[in-house]
Amino acid sequence: MDFSNISRAELTRLMKLIERKEALQAQIDAIDRELRSPGAAPAAASAEVSTRVRRPRKAIPARADGAPSPRRGAVRDAILGLMQAAGPGGITVKEIAGKLGKPTGHIHTWFSITGRGIVNVRKVGGGRWAWVANDAPAN
Repeated sequence: MDFSNISRAELTRLMKLIERKEALQAQIDAIDRELRSPGAAPAAASAEVSTRVRRPRKAIPARADGAPSPRRGAVRDAILGLMQAAGPGGITVKEIAGKLGKPTGHIHTWFSITGRGIVNVRKVGGGRWAWVANDAPAN
């Protein structure tokens, strides 16, 4: 809006709107003060007001060695590479965990979730897994 050539009627209308806005703002401020005063609100209304304190989320810590996170599927590729290198005798979960620097529980979980869906991955003994050809019978 160009205020350099505003009519007197338009200026009067704007002044009335501003006064109305200030009156409404004063009412809102009065209500806010009433709500903030202790014991002003009934018990049912005060129960609706949330008193929960939001804590900031913790940042994901950076790796200690400063290296970037491994790419998606890196653990899978590493485990399958170790299994293929081990041959038909297989490799134990403990050996895989030691070579990858991961806890044995993580490797057991990997086999129970991800490894189960890979056709060539077979359990060949207690805690021992091997990469087998597709035509070999399952144990």
